[in-house]
Amino acid sequence: MSSLVIGTVILLALGDSLPTGAPLWYALAAGVCGGFGLIALYTALSIGIMSIAAPISALAAAVPFLWGMMRGDSPRAIQLVGACVALIGALLAAREPSHSHVSREKFQRSVGLALISAVLLGTGLVFLGYAAPGGAMPVLVADRIATSAITVPLAIMLGKMPRRGGGPVWPLIAVGLFDTSANAFYIAAFQQGGMMALVGVLASLYPVTTVVLARLTLKESMERHQAIGVGVALAGIALIAV
Repeated sequence: MSSLVIGTVILLALGDSLPTGAPLWYALAAGVCGGFGLIALYTALSIGIMSIAAPISALAAAVPFLWGMMRGDSPRAIQLVGACVALIGALLAAREPSHSHVSREKFQRSVGLALISAVLLGTGLVFLGYAAPGGAMPVLVADRIATSAITVPLAIMLGKMPRRGGGPVWPLIAVGLFDTSANAFYIAAFQQGGMMALVGVLASLYPVTTVVLARLTLKESMERHQAIGVGVALAGIALIAV
């Protein structure tokens, strides 16, 4: 929601308007996928182990990668190897820990939701790439309108809307700024002629930050096979992005 407000302010300041035609529909479709994908991802992060769920969701990179190949992009051999490595790493990371404060049912549910989020977020990246001709900020605002139309009513029904005095506002503003900037740069990359198979993958490297912050701020611990899996998954994604 904060990214919608910030994006709208920027859009009005630039004197732009929402896109029309195909870019508008692609942007709305991206927003729908992104809305449900974020719900699945944040639920997975909240009920499971953040540094496990985040790398699994990074498999979203496979969707634009494969779609780009199907439409004619030509990835190098090392990028194909990276896709296989990322999948192996995700499977290792998804293996249930023998000792965990998270119950088996919650762990399995978290992994399943992370995989669902990967498919939805990856599909949203594809749609957002096709919407790029409509302009970075116009497409971004249309995308966030669709996302907010899904997440806000759901939050109201579940009683999860932020309440006055419920905490500092600056984290919400920071999230909105980072989200708006990241998506604007993603759309701009396509406007500069970027390939779907590469730009979409690079945009999926965000779990690196999530894992690092989970370790530093939440002091999350992982078993050896899970730590190896996280490292392998992120290394595979890095190879795809070469």
